Amino acid sequence: MSLSVSMSGMRVANTYMSAASHNIANTNTEDFRPQGVVSSESVSAMGAKVDEVSFAKEKGVNLEQE
Repeated sequence: MSLSVSMSGMRVANTYMSAASHNIANTNTEDFRPQGVVSSESVSAMGAKVDEVSFAKEKGVNLEQE
């Protein structure tokens, strides 16, 4: 049981790291829209889950949000 909780947390963390690396690598690209990740606690799966990976509606980076 605790292994599945650990693995789900690692999957969520990996998704956040992928989005962060995408945002860093593409910050200076024309028409760049940063990726965002929404995650939550999963009661049924006993761990965490990624709910959504999406692109921002606004172009560029909003440093206040980061």
